[in-house]
Amino acid sequence: MKTALDWYCKEINYLTINYKIGNINENEYLRKQVEIYNQAKEMEKEQIMKHSLELAKILISNPYETSGKMPTELIDSYINETFKSE
Repeated sequence: MKTALDWYCKEINYLTINYKIGNINENEYLRKQVEIYNQAKEMEKEQIMKHSLELAKILISNPYETSGKMPTELIDSYINETFKSE
């Protein structure tokens, strides 16, 4: 899964390359930096909400009494599966 931070880094690198080779001027470069930052912040909020809901569903549908797993184990498993290194 691509995180907001992954997306931000890729976009900023691409923007910086375009600025350095002269495809965009300094004002455009600075304006686009702000746009990319704001978009990444919004993506992060959406991802936090999505993953919070997924974790809530997992925790509710897998109580310790039936799953035999502590909530921290379920959370760790979700995080490891969702954010595997690419």
